[in-house]
Amino acid sequence: MVLTQTQASIESKLSNGGDFLPYIEEIRFPMYKSLEDDLTLRLNWPIVALIGPNGTNKSSVLQAISAAPEGRSLAQFWFSTAVDDIDSGIRGKATHRFVYKYRFDGSGTSAECRKYRGSKQYRAADVPKELRGKRDPDYWEPTKRVAGDGMAEIPATGFDSMLSKTRDRWNQIQKNVVYLDFRSELSAFDKYIHHQSFNYWTPDATQKRYKAVLKSRWIAKALEGLPLPRDQADRLIEKVRDLAQLEVDAVAEILGKPIESIALVQHRFFGPTGYTVRLRLKTTGAAYSEAHAGSGEYAVVRLVDAIRRAPQRSLILLDEPEVSLHPGAQAELLRFIEREVLKHGHQVVMSTHSPSLAAGLPPQAIKVLGFDTSRQRVVLLADGCSPTEAFAHLGHTTSGPTRPRLIVEDDLAAEMVRASLRRHATTKLDTLEIVPFPGGADGIVKNVLSTLALAGVQKAGILLDGDQLPMTASTARDAKSDANGAKAAGDLDALKGIWAEQFHKTLPLLHSNSDGRNKVETLHLSLLWADDHLGFLPGKTPEEAIATAADLVPAVPGGDWKAYWADKVKSDLHLTANEVVTAEQILQSQQAELAGLPADSSLLKEIHETVGRILDW
Repeated sequence: MVLTQTQASIESKLSNGGDFLPYIEEIRFPMYKSLEDDLTLRLNWPIVALIGPNGTNKSSVLQAISAAPEGRSLAQFWFSTAVDDIDSGIRGKATHRFVYKYRFDGSGTSAECRKYRGSKQYRAADVPKELRGKRDPDYWEPTKRVAGDGMAEIPATGFDSMLSKTRDRWNQIQKNVVYLDFRSELSAFDKYIHHQSFNYWTPDATQKRYKAVLKSRWIAKALEGLPLPRDQADRLIEKVRDLAQLEVDAVAEILGKPIESIALVQHRFFGPTGYTVRLRLKTTGAAYSEAHAGSGEYAVVRLVDAIRRAPQRSLILLDEPEVSLHPGAQAELLRFIEREVLKHGHQVVMSTHSPSLAAGLPPQAIKVLGFDTSRQRVVLLADGCSPTEAFAHLGHTTSGPTRPRLIVEDDLAAEMVRASLRRHATTKLDTLEIVPFPGGADGIVKNVLSTLALAGVQKAGILLDGDQLPMTASTARDAKSDANGAKAAGDLDALKGIWAEQFHKTLPLLHSNSDGRNKVETLHLSLLWADDHLGFLPGKTPEEAIATAADLVPAVPGGDWKAYWADKVKSDLHLTANEVVTAEQILQSQQAELAGLPADSSLLKEIHETVGRILDW
């Protein structure tokens, strides 16, 4: 991916370091919720996107990162109750904890800090009577260095200002935190109308509407900065603020609306504390609040306002910022975030299901989480990958397809499958989803195959080009039996050897933070899945296979079949020397040749048999 001008500037500043320091560069989870032990996330770009199916602890990771700075705790997000006992099932004295590293200067040394869930007596003055004298099991606090959690030794000398007086721990990072969860980021009006229960005074929706109408007069006064009656003044939490022109322009650009001004007021006139936003349009002068605006408009105003008000070098956590925004607005939102990061040195981590947000990020910014059904653990599937590969994990793998999916390398491979099934299995073609994957064979094997295997997806298969089949592959070898033996012996090298000999030169992703046992399990599962669900097209390349099957030419000089098809199309269409042959024209020519093959063509029959095997038809 070619970086944009803004991204290139971010990269330059990040390499110099100073504009972003202090900067969290890594967070590791020796034990935390459902995450695989020691799962490690490298935050090697100032805007990181966590991508993964529902239930992969993305929000929990954001919460842990938000709790890293000094004075912050996870207790507000996650705590034990009589219904949900966090300690249930934990053996021994192990406790939930995380370790993070941060850079603080240009020395090349990183501080490494640990926070864990401990237990201390309730100390708050307003603790309920029933809890007084008892211990709080959700007291998160920093600890000294713990070698058992893989923490590096602390330097014997130097860095006095960064270490505790006893030199047994690094000081926690000091960083302002902004945390926005856009699934719960509701306006005052929405909280009242859609989320507040009926009561004696408002027993039904009609009475709620009446109250909203009556209370809105005080909101109107607050928005105009007018004095309020004494009995209403304490319901105004924060006086009206008119957003600066830069913020207004940013909101207008993201939403694609000609907005002239935006006013924001925090209050509790409806009961719960919330914000009311008033937007005024340039074209008509019309003004409206969040009661008449979409939830996406309100969310954008809150995000732009929160980020623009954040101090320099803040840590900003965004939980699904794409909620209620169309793809174009999502792309503009990312551009706004990038500009703010470049200007103010912020560090941003977001969770997202949005291809539009991911599409604008460089590969190192994308982290993909998945769920290993065999171990019931969340694992890191990709520590950096293309947006296409990332969303293959969501859309084409772990989602559990309702109809079979066949993943191929490109559009030509997909057309070969379609041509075969049109002749030999029409009904199967109607129920099959064929997915060309732009990441190439290596990307499919490394990222997609391991995800399918770990998730135990059976209604899917992978069909690679013939040149991807190892020359050493043998149908006589019982790969499953050999793999089971190697797994029983815990022999990772033997499993790697079986894989390279029988399946592909590229290994499936083996999580770098896993111990040897888990790598053995991951590769073993991938071997078993590939034995059933991985296949290869006939011939060395699709271009050669089609030309040979159609008796067009027995061979081409140098084996350059792509050049052969380009020359063929140019000749067939009588193109001039200055006209360029397009990929679409070549594909159309290849489709025509496939359509002309007889039903008993060995090419079509072999493809049908291979697809049937890997999809278990």
